[in-house]
Amino acid sequence: MIYCLATDTGYSSSFNIFAVIAGILLVKGGLKTANIVAFFSALMLSCFVGLFLVFPLLMPFDLMLTYLRI
Repeated sequence: MIYCLATDTGYSSSFNIFAVIAGILLVKGGLKTANIVAFFSALMLSCFVGLFLVFPLLMPFDLMLTYLRI
């Protein structure tokens, strides 16, 4: 994100902005902030695990193998 801002290139992810803000608030030492960051971290982790479990059901296995070969 910092590289894209420094070189004036396009950047489309907004998750890093929230991570920077959460990091600044955690450095300040807010206990409520730590609770909120822990909650969203657990939520994102469960979303990624769920994505890996659901992804094979979204497309046929042979098509995934073809994509991997290409």
